[in-house]
Amino acid sequence: LLPVDSLAEAHAGHGGVGLILVIDESGSMSEQAHGVSKISMAQTAALEAITHLRANDSFGVIAFNDTTHIVVPFAAVGGLSRQHNTRTAINALSAFGNTTIYPALRQAARYLYASKAPFKHIVLLTDGQGETNAPFLRLIQQMKSSGISLSTIAIGSDAEVEELQSWAVAGGGRSYYTSDPRDIPRLVVLETRISSGPTKVVGTLAVRQAAN
Repeated sequence: LLPVDSLAEAHAGHGGVGLILVIDESGSMSEQAHGVSKISMAQTAALEAITHLRANDSFGVIAFNDTTHIVVPFAAVGGLSRQHNTRTAINALSAFGNTTIYPALRQAARYLYASKAPFKHIVLLTDGQGETNAPFLRLIQQMKSSGISLSTIAIGSDAEVEELQSWAVAGGGRSYYTSDPRDIPRLVVLETRISSGPTKVVGTLAVRQAAN
């Protein structure tokens, strides 16, 4: 068919995004490296993620230590008023307690099971390891079969890197490791951009013969 001329301008865009950040706020996240704490960089990462989403994208933040905390309920990013409330909630994160990951990941999955977003993604940040008796892989496989992908970010030497890598592989996402908390915002922004899916053109293409 080549050469082909387009008579109408193509408008490229991304599909709707449903993104949830699952953030470790256990006591060890207060530790500092290179002059910054892990929890402060996780906060910065969550704040920067918002700037890479559109108003009609859906976004949420779930934190965990001994228990699960809904920091930002999963909903549309919205306008300036809602974004202000979101930023205020994120800035209130504080690190204390132990590490219990599974209930937080399960809650994120429940939110996304009910979402109609074409692209559904979870980013898990932790400097620890999962509970040995929790069925993580079963949950992650259920998520993947429902169109929910998972990426993991391991922070510091205490993180169980191989475990987190296996979760990301099972979840169809990517795994990262960093010993420098300053890398956290860059990695989360990268995941936010990837989570919106490939650029695509949606519409009808009519083909006609212009000449023999």
